[in-house]
Amino acid sequence: LCSMPPMACPILGIYTNESCGDGRTFYRLCLREDDVITLECTPENLGSSCEGNEWKVQGFWWKADNGINIFISSTQRGPMRFSTLSMDVKDSKTVIFRETQLRWTEPVPHLLPDKDTELRKAYQQIDELKATVQGLQKRLRMYEEDGLPARIEIQSKEGPVQILSSEIEIKRIGLKQKMNSILVEYEVPRLSLRAYHPVELASVADLDDAAAAIQLHQEHRPWLSHMDGKQLVSMISRSRGSAAGGDNKKGPPLRQKMSRVPGAPETARASKRSKQPEIQKVFDLAVNMLSSSETLSLRDLLSFMADYLGFGEAEVFTIFNLFGDAASGMNFDAFTKAYPMMNPFMLIPHIGKIRSGEAMVRKVGSLGGLKGSSQQASLEYLEDCEVYICTVTAQAFVDDCKRSVIMFGPCESSVFVRNCEDCVFWLATQQLRTRDCKNCKFFLYSKTEPVIESSEDLAFAPWCAEYPGCGEHFQQARFDRQRNMWNAVFDFSGKPSHANWRIMPMEEVCTLRVELPNEEVAGLPSKPNGLGTPITYEALCADPLASEESCGQSMGNIPQTRPSLPPAPKASFGSFPTLVFRDQGLLEGRKVGADYVSFLLRL
Repeated sequence: LCSMPPMACPILGIYTNESCGDGRTFYRLCLREDDVITLECTPENLGSSCEGNEWKVQGFWWKADNGINIFISSTQRGPMRFSTLSMDVKDSKTVIFRETQLRWTEPVPHLLPDKDTELRKAYQQIDELKATVQGLQKRLRMYEEDGLPARIEIQSKEGPVQILSSEIEIKRIGLKQKMNSILVEYEVPRLSLRAYHPVELASVADLDDAAAAIQLHQEHRPWLSHMDGKQLVSMISRSRGSAAGGDNKKGPPLRQKMSRVPGAPETARASKRSKQPEIQKVFDLAVNMLSSSETLSLRDLLSFMADYLGFGEAEVFTIFNLFGDAASGMNFDAFTKAYPMMNPFMLIPHIGKIRSGEAMVRKVGSLGGLKGSSQQASLEYLEDCEVYICTVTAQAFVDDCKRSVIMFGPCESSVFVRNCEDCVFWLATQQLRTRDCKNCKFFLYSKTEPVIESSEDLAFAPWCAEYPGCGEHFQQARFDRQRNMWNAVFDFSGKPSHANWRIMPMEEVCTLRVELPNEEVAGLPSKPNGLGTPITYEALCADPLASEESCGQSMGNIPQTRPSLPPAPKASFGSFPTLVFRDQGLLEGRKVGADYVSFLLRL
């Protein structure tokens, strides 16, 4: 990040001071490892002659000969947007801004935003996260941890009483149709107590049988922990069958289509370092809900990973072919080997140093759940692969990928693309930031100016992809489809002699269509949709949109050489080729990756 001598390079963190000339002013500076900087000024008296008023800026920083330089990308009063500031560095924990010494006070908070938003919103998110953690800790105290039995509260004739969950002895479990409940009869011998615990089914009325069983099992664990998962699914199915007046005595089929995980998936922490108890818990969950034996068939794995977790079917086939057996299925040992690949947020190698020749999909809700908030996704060391993220993300990182096709639906902050070569991207994001990339194509929607650095031969065109829910996701992310700054590129490595990027001619444009035939999510269309904005030659030649904020003084020492406009299409030009990806089993009969896009363009 910084190659200056150790004592001359400021460490990352928060710097503050409270002195400024003829008036007291509070400065707060935050230096982050991803080159982002935030600087706030709050005078004690807003009429102070020192600064005049409260202000705040955010931007990027880099080392200079005698200190650090700052490029301002967002401002609320104070220094102008697109201007530069300089700070001297006295030592590793002291910087000087406008003759004021700012000293290091604390490390960087974990949840600083990567987009130009209020810093206070980040602190609010931290507080909300702490409250969520406290709530989870309260729930976890109900269960047994570290070998200690958890305490729960039940009602007795004398009033509420605390008991250990291990004291509960289940006697009978049955359906109570009039109450629309499963009734659990249990005893607590120490108290000579016999009581009933109702498991109300109305709370899971919008879920299918298997998903309802999972949620009820979690919410009523002390009373349902000893109940077989298939038995619980069967009781829910019988209850619904009776309520509908149907004959459902045989119960549900062994393989059911499961609803998407409502919140964070059970495999969110899956990695090579995952411990056996964690893996066993997830394996038991899948087996109890889907299998009649102690193994998972391909159909079971498709139901668990493709339906419940939201993976693509091609990836599930690949995982089963690697670790499962067509005759005997996937046992726990095989599941343990496959488990690191079930982390929906990390599309990275788990066997060897790269992943090659694979097609991967993340469907709506797979990165945080249908009812949860969007999360970060990371792609690393993919070669000749295809990745389609058909859901909203909070942030995305794409590192060290080659000859791959990568699509991200709307990303609420930044997509970082680093050290990638010969890839084709369809990206919709708040801001694109690339570094050390070569010969990559970007079909881009960007809400702010894209930033490139140390990259060459990059080609840009407007977003031209569609998938089920694409239009709805643009609305969810509040992306104005009429304000696409795809060609307002800022190059941190700009040269006066030539541009490091270009605009694609019509002959290089390829549209994308992602089909998810087995995907059913309430409120979203089953067929692909997009922005409905066709690419024309006039659109490729249009001037970049001006920012809605004040531009201020440009960064004078970095030349911004714009590329030449693309040539007009030939008279024989017909229509754009379309890359169609259909998520239905293995991807067979064609190449995988960016080479297939080149093949379509040659046709």
